Amino acid sequence: MPMLDLAGKKLVVFGFSPRTGVSAARFALKKGARVIAVDKKPKDAHTAALAELGQDMPPEFLRNFELIAGEQPARALDNAALMILSPGVPRTGELCDEAARRGIPVIGDIELAWHFAHCRIAGITGTDGKSTVVSMVGSILAQQSRGCIAGNIGIPVLNVVEEIPQDQILALELSSFMLESIDEFSPELGAILNFGADHLDRYPDMESYLQAKLRLFTHLARGAKAVYPLDSAYTGRFASAVPDGVTHIPFGAGGAVHLSRGSADQADSRAWIMRQDTPIMPLSELRVFGQHNSTNALAAAAISHALGIPDAEIRAGLADFSGLPHRYEYAGVVSGVRFINDSKATTVSAVMSAAESAGAGASILLGGRDKGLDFTPLAASIRAKGLKVFPFGEAGAKIRAQLAAALGSDAALSPVEARLESAIKRAYASALDRKAGEVVLSPGCTSFDEFDNFEVRGDFFRDWVRKQGAEAKGG
Repeated sequence: MPMLDLAGKKLVVFGFSPRTGVSAARFALKKGARVIAVDKKPKDAHTAALAELGQDMPPEFLRNFELIAGEQPARALDNAALMILSPGVPRTGELCDEAARRGIPVIGDIELAWHFAHCRIAGITGTDGKSTVVSMVGSILAQQSRGCIAGNIGIPVLNVVEEIPQDQILALELSSFMLESIDEFSPELGAILNFGADHLDRYPDMESYLQAKLRLFTHLARGAKAVYPLDSAYTGRFASAVPDGVTHIPFGAGGAVHLSRGSADQADSRAWIMRQDTPIMPLSELRVFGQHNSTNALAAAAISHALGIPDAEIRAGLADFSGLPHRYEYAGVVSGVRFINDSKATTVSAVMSAAESAGAGASILLGGRDKGLDFTPLAASIRAKGLKVFPFGEAGAKIRAQLAAALGSDAALSPVEARLESAIKRAYASALDRKAGEVVLSPGCTSFDEFDNFEVRGDFFRDWVRKQGAEAKGG
C-alpha cells in the first residue's frame, strides 16, 4: 500500500471529535503536517478534545495546530493538501463540496491508517452486532496474542495502527459513515454481517445506505476474502459486490461455517458451530445468551477461520467472551422480574433479535429519538411472543401508532411515556401484575432526546434496577 507523505503538508480535520478528530490531528502533527481543525461547535465545547490533543504532544508540534470553532469557512481549505473527515460529519456539506471543487481529497481515518499500516487488516461491518462480533474476534485473537481490535468500537485506528507488527491482525469495526470516506482501503478480509434499516435520517433511502456498506468489498484485491451471511435477503447483493479473484466465505446454513442442524438454541446439546463437517464448539459454552449472540459467534468463527486461526483458539476465545455492556445484558432481578439492558439496540432489526430472545409475554421498552425507521415489522414478533410494548420518548407516539395499525389493535401497547423512567415503572408494574417475568430495554432509537448516548441510557436503566432491587429487599 502506498504511504502518504504528510510532512510539510496542510491537512484539514473536519469534525474535531474527542476520538476520531483528535486522533487524526495528533497523527498528522507527528508526521510533520500543519493541521487546521474545523468544527461548527463553539470553542468552549472542545475543552476536553484540546486537552486530549495536548497530552504527550511536544510543544513544537502543537505550534502547527489551529482550531477554527463555531464556523466552517472556506478559507480553512486554502493551500490544503488533504481533508480528514470525521465519521459523524456528512459528506454533503458546503465545506466538503468546496474541497471537491478545489480538487482536495476527502478521506476518513480508516483510509489514512491503511496507508501507514504494516499489519494484516480485517474490516467488519453490518447493521447490527458489529461491536459484539469484533469483540468476539478480539477475544479469539487474544488467545495467542495474534492481534487487536479498533475502529468504531471506540478505539481510534490511528492510535494503534503503527504499533502492530506485520504478522499481527487488526480487526476493525467499520460503520457506514466510515466507509463513505474510504478511497483505496483494501483489507485482507472484508465481512458484512447483516443488513437492515438504519440511519434513514442521514441516507435518503435504503439503497444509499446499502451502497455505503458495500464499499467495504469494492477494493478487495485478488486473494482477499469476503465473508457474508447466507440467510439474508441481501445475500445476493453481498455476493455480487465481491470483486473477481476474491474468495467467498459465506456463513450460515449451507456455508463453510454453520450451525449443526441449523439450531441456534444454546440449550440444545446438539447445537454446535461447525466448519464443514468438523465441530468447532457447542453453543452451550457461550457465556452470552440469545439467538442473536449464537449468530454473532457464528460470524466471528467464520471470520477467524478465514484468517487462518486454529479451531481450538476460536473455541477458547468464544468461550472466554462474556459480552459487552448494553448488548442484551443481564441487569438484575427484582421481585422475580428479570431485567435486560439492550440499550445499544438502535435499529428495528436489533429489536427483532431481542424480541426473539425474550421470554413469552415479556415487557419491552421502545423509544427515544427517531431515525426515520419503520417499526411495523415488529408486529409479528409481538404477536407471536405475546409481548407488551411500552413506548416512550420523542418517538413513542409514532411507534405506538405504527404498531397499533400493524397489529389491528392497541391491546399490546401501553400509553406513551415522555421519559424512560416512567416507562420502566409502568413496564415493571405490568410484569408483576401479569406474572410475566421479563422487562427488556431494546429501544430501537437513539438516546439523544433524553440521554447523551446509549451508554448513559443503559447505565440509567441498570441503576434503576439496582435501586429498585435494594428497596424491594429492604421492604
